[in-house]
Amino acid sequence: MAQWSKSVEIRVVSTSPMSGEMNMEVDVVLTERAAREGQVQLRFFRWSEPTVTMGRTLPAEQGTAAAVLFGGARLVRRPTGGGVVFHGDEMSLSLAWPRSASALLGGLRESYCRIHRAIRDALMDCAISCLQAECEENPAGVMCQSSIVAGDVISPAGTKLAGGAQWHTRGAVLYQGHLWLRTMPALEEAMADRLADCFGACAGRDSLTQEELCIAAERCHRWCELAGLNTAGAGPG
Repeated sequence: MAQWSKSVEIRVVSTSPMSGEMNMEVDVVLTERAAREGQVQLRFFRWSEPTVTMGRTLPAEQGTAAAVLFGGARLVRRPTGGGVVFHGDEMSLSLAWPRSASALLGGLRESYCRIHRAIRDALMDCAISCLQAECEENPAGVMCQSSIVAGDVISPAGTKLAGGAQWHTRGAVLYQGHLWLRTMPALEEAMADRLADCFGACAGRDSLTQEELCIAAERCHRWCELAGLNTAGAGPG
């Protein structure tokens, strides 16, 4: 397992719209790379079709009910925890860092708050008024958008703007986040800079390699299988 060095840029990639299962597996591939090479991986991504994602431990029937509620949207399971998120044309991101860099962000709760603080600051850089929630509101709710926990990014009116969940592996940590905002290139750049600051590094733009895409394509089916979607009933097959 490679060691993190502050002299290393964080790798930033923006990908074209992909299926839900492909988006999940690309994040796993990047998490593996973070563990193997010791470089932080930041990705901004979109969805090729309406998709519902559910946390890795959430009962399948809760995700299925949500997919039906959203007009039969495609349902996939995330490697991270949390509840149910509907993904339309809003912004999503993932951040994977090697365990050797964890001291810079702290443990589960502290890193969650620090990442969202960076997102909050980026939003404010783009003249979007927001703040971090200090207390919980409906924390046990299944739908992530209506379940606010301390550290989430909210509007002045209390509407949730950004939330996320994590997956801790032996060699790296993966954060997957969603913003209930339309994709904005300027906001991506601001978030990349602010998140790079968390690691005392700068952001370096890159693209996914063909090898990374091929590995993800070979393995991505498992995220539908985990959600029990072997038939066409819960969404496009």
